[in-house]
Amino acid sequence: MIELLKNTAEEFKNTEAQKDSFLIAYQAIFIDRNFKINKYPVMKFSVEIGPKTDLETLPNLKDVYITMLPGGDYKETAQQAINLVKERV
Repeated sequence: MIELLKNTAEEFKNTEAQKDSFLIAYQAIFIDRNFKINKYPVMKFSVEIGPKTDLETLPNLKDVYITMLPGGDYKETAQQAINLVKERV
């Protein structure tokens, strides 16, 4: 009987330890997700657009490249560059 109680107590300790480790991991995820704690550096990226891209849909980025597509009109590409500069200034 005493051995059974020891085993039960040991199982209870193991169960509680698992609950505690799960709770700690869950709390870290909850805090990161809800308070936007980011342990990683800011991502830096650029966007490549075409001459017909709606400039209103672009995020505010430092680097935006306009692609000159084969068969495309260079005048449209140049006009898109002008529009982009005017909008971002």
